[in-house]
Amino acid sequence: MSLRRWLLLGVATVIVVAVVAVVVVVLFLRSLNQPGEASAKFIPDDAPFYASINFRPGLGQIDLGREVISLLETDKLIDVRDDFLEQVEHETGVHLLDDIRT
Repeated sequence: MSLRRWLLLGVATVIVVAVVAVVVVVLFLRSLNQPGEASAKFIPDDAPFYASINFRPGLGQIDLGREVISLLETDKLIDVRDDFLEQVEHETGVHLLDDIRT
């Protein structure tokens, strides 16, 4: 490779790294502006660990969940599910899809 190609490759690499660094910094600074969790005010300051669960997923997570569910709905799995639901209905008298879903 000629010196010119190496120089162009180096400049392109520096530009890509700089753009990625700027994007990371901007995203990090935006996350600092987000309001804190409402439950965090109840956590003591000296707590060594804190975790939370978000029960309100975003639209992207909902779409991804639907995509995963659609991949799992094969004929064999639907038959297994239906057999399980019939067994539950026979043993408990509760039809899960009709009684609970509605």
